[in-house]
Amino acid sequence: MDIKEIKRRFDLLCKANNEGYTLLSELAKELKVSKTDLMQLIEDNSKLFKTGSLVRNEGRVNRKNLGLVVTDVYLSPEENDTTKEWLDRQIKEKQKYIHISEADDYGMIVGYYIEKDRDNLSKHNEHIWRNTQEKINRLTELGIIEKRSFFLCGFSHDYEFALTGEWMKALEENGWEHNELRSK
Repeated sequence: MDIKEIKRRFDLLCKANNEGYTLLSELAKELKVSKTDLMQLIEDNSKLFKTGSLVRNEGRVNRKNLGLVVTDVYLSPEENDTTKEWLDRQIKEKQKYIHISEADDYGMIVGYYIEKDRDNLSKHNEHIWRNTQEKINRLTELGIIEKRSFFLCGFSHDYEFALTGEWMKALEENGWEHNELRSK
């Protein structure tokens, strides 16, 4: 079984069923292999698959377990956001990337700031590769970040990592990238 063909059939089954997953049994049938052979392939190549289980409620009390579902198929471990390979790629590719947040006062942007990513709020390990303390320290050394207050909803809000006046020019001059922002 070729991973490209598995992914192609998985994607087509998801489209045909109008779902974001496919049952393992249905994918095995489509690939003309036994469920156990496909399950062994998934276990042997776990970095190429995301799986889960599906339970359907039948009435108030009865629940039926429909079995394992495949929620995603990847051509390489670097594509799977739950693997170390993906994380290593993010760290390397995003060395000079910073995510900037907008201080929004009822639709009016009054300033920009950087929010340090934290482990407990991190869905994709952002705390390791995105707005890390190391990056914030480097930007502080460049004079791009300062402690500042913005008025939002009639109250003053303090931001420890607010961006200075000429921050966009300074970021670009030093080779940094950032997310797309609405303009002030």
